[in-house]
Amino acid sequence: MEGQTCGEETKSFGSESSKTSGPADSPKPTGPNRHMNHMNLVAKVKLQVGEVQANALLDTSKKANQACNWISEQAWEANQFRQFEIQKFAYYQVREQFELSAQVSIQCIAKVANAYTSAFQSHKLQTSAVNKKNKKLAKLGKPLKPLPAMKPV
Repeated sequence: MEGQTCGEETKSFGSESSKTSGPADSPKPTGPNRHMNHMNLVAKVKLQVGEVQANALLDTSKKANQACNWISEQAWEANQFRQFEIQKFAYYQVREQFELSAQVSIQCIAKVANAYTSAFQSHKLQTSAVNKKNKKLAKLGKPLKPLPAMKPV
């Protein structure tokens, strides 16, 4: 039966001529708008699960949050804040201690690394602003403001 493979229905969009012409036959777009020839479709979906699956998801979320807190503490103590460096010392411990899958463990490590990156950038901006104010205050002979302290995320 035409249009079916392995019991699954396949659908084709476009004209009949588009079925016969392959990517090699299509001209490649050029110019400044060459990347604008595609469109992304975004759909908002709601995951509907049973009680057992909902409890499993909730349990995994709790374990992942606990893992993120533990990873953050370990990263702060080791003074390592880049994802690859954290991954070197925390990955296997997170997998074993929190019983998380490889993907969730890596996502937790990435989340902590990104949080530290954001915190450091924010701290840098705050410190820069305080330094500018302190220069002005020093010229006026007024007391200087203390620099903000960096704290664990």
